[in-house]
Amino acid sequence: MLRTTATITKTRVEVQLVTHCDPPRVHAHSLVGRQCTESGTCTLDVGPNDLTASFSNLDAEETSMVKEAKELGKVMDLNIVRLRFTAYLQDKSPNASNLKISRMDKTCGSSLGGEQIFLLCDKVQKDDIEIRFYEEDEEGAWEAFGDFSPTDVHKQYAIVFRTPPYHNVEIQRPVTVFLQLKRKKAGDSSDPKQFTYVPHFHDKEEKSRPPGSGPAHARALLQYCSSGDPRVLLALQRHLCGVQDQNGDTPLHLAIIHQQSGVAHQLIHTLLSSHQNNILNTPNQLRQTPLHLAVISGQVRLVEGLLRAGADPSLVDMNGRSPLHLAALSADEALLRPLLAHLGERHAHLVNMADYHGLHPLHLSVKRGGERCLRLLVGGGAKINAGEQKGGSSALHLAVRDNLFKVACFLITELKADVNMSTFGGNTPLHLAASLGSPTLCSMLIAAGADKNLENDEPLFFSSSSSSEEDEDQDEDRPIRAQHRGSEAASQPINTRKRPASGHTPLHLATCQKVKKLLDPRHSPRTSCHSNKKIKSSSPEPQQGVLDTETLSQLLGVLSVGEVPWRELADRLGMMTLAHLYQDSPSPCQHLLHSYQLGGGAVEGLVGALEGLGLTEGVRVLRQAQLHQDKHSTDATVDSGFGSQPMEEAVEEPPPVVNQ
Repeated sequence: MLRTTATITKTRVEVQLVTHCDPPRVHAHSLVGRQCTESGTCTLDVGPNDLTASFSNLDAEETSMVKEAKELGKVMDLNIVRLRFTAYLQDKSPNASNLKISRMDKTCGSSLGGEQIFLLCDKVQKDDIEIRFYEEDEEGAWEAFGDFSPTDVHKQYAIVFRTPPYHNVEIQRPVTVFLQLKRKKAGDSSDPKQFTYVPHFHDKEEKSRPPGSGPAHARALLQYCSSGDPRVLLALQRHLCGVQDQNGDTPLHLAIIHQQSGVAHQLIHTLLSSHQNNILNTPNQLRQTPLHLAVISGQVRLVEGLLRAGADPSLVDMNGRSPLHLAALSADEALLRPLLAHLGERHAHLVNMADYHGLHPLHLSVKRGGERCLRLLVGGGAKINAGEQKGGSSALHLAVRDNLFKVACFLITELKADVNMSTFGGNTPLHLAASLGSPTLCSMLIAAGADKNLENDEPLFFSSSSSSEEDEDQDEDRPIRAQHRGSEAASQPINTRKRPASGHTPLHLATCQKVKKLLDPRHSPRTSCHSNKKIKSSSPEPQQGVLDTETLSQLLGVLSVGEVPWRELADRLGMMTLAHLYQDSPSPCQHLLHSYQLGGGAVEGLVGALEGLGLTEGVRVLRQAQLHQDKHSTDATVDSGFGSQPMEEAVEEPPPVVNQ
């Protein structure tokens, strides 16, 4: 038995017989054994824990052809041989065991540390992984490590850990640092993700006092702000403007909560005249400033007044949300406009700042379907393709996930969102639409340029048919037989273990037949993925009865798009709900028809609308295009995102079985 020890990380070790000369050459004889191929090359995978490569029962062949030996003896010494060992490092392909954070359930925690976080990742070794928190700035570098044990690493793909304390636990504002996975032995690390430490606030004495305590004039002030009754102003004194009730609310908080806008403006004037500007930014127990409450209650004039008085728009509430986050969540453009106008260079970062759930104002606006607010935010500097911090989903991902077709269409056509943007796990919007079983969203994304062949980072697995790991165990003690190969015999080692293949495409995630046909026109319910029949490849043809890009281009060429009554056209196409999105565009008709095409709009429906408006040239173009389309019947009616045409119910299928 020949034995060697490798002292490197996880690798593949190869041994073969070579001549006793410099440089060595492949020997005429070859090694045989359980780990050897027919070419005489023996391979074995080792690591990462046990780095010993043990080749059992290796022998050189005992017989050889006399004639060949005499010939080879003239040029090489057949009495002495060498063993050549070669180690190959593990392939660092995208689907190999590179460190990668796929998702986190939290992106913020107290400056005191101890916050429990669930983290999903690519395959890791529980004894060789750590979670590093770090910060690098002008004041120096800082690092600390998450607290977890090997038992907190679940199935090598999830880690439950607790955050370390920040080096300054008395911070007064949120601080953003970075975290990453790091291997202890090799030292390599994953791409960093952001994490926010938030201040730890102690209860103030006045917040814990029971209702009704304190001087009578303080109670009078609180009562006045709640009721607006001027008779209680007898007890009002300027030095009491900062008093707080059991909820931490000041008189200004209460005036805003109870919609007493006149009282609120009086209090603002009183604070400015008495140089108590700091009370404008006093937070209550929910970390809400008066500006937060003015936005929540939708009081636009009060928002403007607070901003002019010096209210700080960068302060965040207990969810890490600034007033800009709350305005975006309300989908009220009247609230957004003064906030965006007041940001300036000092607060420009707020438009792309994540809350404690990892969401930017843009992401919150998508959830409410606020197209006008989305336009304002992007115009104010919001990054249209920025991903939320938990999973990396962009605004378009969120619109698709929530089945907000019109919002998704607006993000693509008006705001130029990237249709092939991927999450931390490599999923594009088309992956999500396919997994939701939505033909409408899939059609729109494909028409907008979504790549049907992009793969996510979740690998498919398959194994070779040569032998199973169980058979290898049974073959360990089988007798060794001599083999003979020529001096030039050399081949690549054969790996019989399960190995990663490519990731999932949208087609792999499709859950209904309609979506599968959109993603692969060759797909048929009767076609088995294990069938031996060869399938002829064919290029996809335009969908019958649907407005295609070429026809749309010809149509716009003959129409005087500046003179078309686009509002009436939108009404006839059932798209009046989107009319407000096009009124500010230099060419509303062009944008309207482009959205109709992206939504899978039917040619026949457009023909009827143009005929009703007397646009005969446009009708002629559409009729000619229909003549060139294939006239074979289809199984379902046109799947349009705007019309009310019927659509055959999708046939649900179980997801594909994947060998993990």
